[in-house]
Amino acid sequence: MLTISETLDVNAIFWVRSLPDEELGPTRRITDELTDLSNNRRGWAFFEKVVENRNDLLEALAELARNAEAGLRPIIHFDAHGSKDDGLFLAPSKEFLGWEELADALRAINIATQNNLICVFATCFAYYFNFQVELKKPTPSYLIMAPADEIRVGFLEDQTAPFYTMAFESGNVTEAFRLTLGAHMTLYHCQGIFAKALSRYVRSFCQGKAKKARQEGLLSRFLAENDINDPSPEDLKKVRQLVKTSIKPSQKIIDYYAPKFLICREPAFCYEDLEKLVQRS
Repeated sequence: MLTISETLDVNAIFWVRSLPDEELGPTRRITDELTDLSNNRRGWAFFEKVVENRNDLLEALAELARNAEAGLRPIIHFDAHGSKDDGLFLAPSKEFLGWEELADALRAINIATQNNLICVFATCFAYYFNFQVELKKPTPSYLIMAPADEIRVGFLEDQTAPFYTMAFESGNVTEAFRLTLGAHMTLYHCQGIFAKALSRYVRSFCQGKAKKARQEGLLSRFLAENDINDPSPEDLKKVRQLVKTSIKPSQKIIDYYAPKFLICREPAFCYEDLEKLVQRS
C-alpha cells in the first residue's frame, strides 16, 4: 500500500459544460451553489465554460494551460456525457473528443501546474480515460475522479457541491471525495497509476518468454552494431550476461520513467514496493 503525503495546491474550479439544454436543471442548481461558495463564502474562484464543439473545448483547455503558467491551479470539472469507446460527447455539436486527444490537451495543463491538476469527470464511462496513460508521456492529471460506468444525475446533484465545499473548507481533497463522490466514483492517483503501469511493463517485458525474446533481440542488435559476425562461445557468453544484467528490473526503471511521467514530483515508492505489486498481480 502506498502512502501519499504530497502537497496539493488548488485556487479555482473550472466547470466545463457541454449538455443538451433540456438537461441543464441539475447543473444550474449545482453551479448556483458553487458560485455562492466562491462569492459569498470566499471559496475557490469559480468559472463556467460552455463548449459546443471540439474546437471550443481544445481552445478552452489551451487557454487554461496558459493561465496555469501564470499561477492558476484548477480543478477541471467535466459536465458532459461520455462513451467508453469514443470519449467525451459534446452535445450541442453532437461531436466526440476522443480520450487520447483529451489526455494530450490535459497534459499541457498538468505540465504547466507542475503535476498539480485535478480532473473530476461527471461523465459516464470516464474510467476509460485512464487507458491513455503512457510511461513515456507526462501524466495528464495528478488526481482523476471518474465513474467506471454510468453515473446517476441525482447522485451528482446531491454530492457535487458538498464535495467542493468540504474540499475547500478542509483542504483535504481526497477525504472530501471519500465522503461524497467516492460512493459511486473512483479516485485515481498518478503515483498509483505510475506504479501499475510499471508493474505491467515488468510483467510484459522482463519476465518469461517476453524476457527471453527481448534478450535475444538485444544480443543480435549488439553483435550487428559492433560488426561481430562470428562470435566465439566466450564472446556470446559475455554479451548475454551483459544483456541480462542490463534488462534486469530494478530501481533504475523507476528512476528512468519517473522524471517524465511525474513531471516535478518524486516517485512515492521504491523498487521493493513495485516488486510486491508485480508479485500480487
